[in-house]
Amino acid sequence: MTRKQSESRLRKLISSPMGSMGFHETKHLCYIRGDSERCEKIHWGGRLHQGVFYFDCWLGIRFGNLAKILCPGNTDVSMPTIMTPLHFLHKDRSFFEWRFGDPAADELLGQSVLAELREYALPFFQRFRTLDRVEASLRSSNPVDHFALDPEQRLAVVAAIASVRGANDEALRILEKALALRQDAVPAKRFLLEDLRTQIVKRVASGGRPPSGGDEAR
Repeated sequence: MTRKQSESRLRKLISSPMGSMGFHETKHLCYIRGDSERCEKIHWGGRLHQGVFYFDCWLGIRFGNLAKILCPGNTDVSMPTIMTPLHFLHKDRSFFEWRFGDPAADELLGQSVLAELREYALPFFQRFRTLDRVEASLRSSNPVDHFALDPEQRLAVVAAIASVRGANDEALRILEKALALRQDAVPAKRFLLEDLRTQIVKRVASGGRPPSGGDEAR
């Protein structure tokens, strides 16, 4: 079985579970539900190894008011603000994949996928419906609570949350401190933070008005 054939089989397998939860495919194996203010995403991927196809998925949530600052001009609702692989939601966080075997067993495999999503993915989306919950998790001293964000992404989201709430001075303090600690780091460690600082300075200059559509996500 080729990769293309495997991915076609995967799409067929997950179409019913995704639909039953209100998700629809917008890109290749990328399923979303929601709107421009808050959008949930499940993105599937796989690998072909010695003729066997293994697959797993990532979960993401996009907050439109944060995206306007973090990714200005990008209106792609499938671009998440926070994201995590599904297995990170398990207590031991150990990596796992599903695999295709006998096609006759695909129905049972689909049931396994649906059960996993209902047990872990749906509670994740519900838990992080608000920016309060996201911020609390990102401000935790335990890196396990930072989803799959790197340190710069984490700080950028925390600063963006402060900015959309009108606390631009706090947001800039977070960014200035982070940049000072990275003054000798490679440029890639600074780009996101510097770009966000520029966006917030512009917001301050224009009166500091938060983007529209922020209340529902609080």
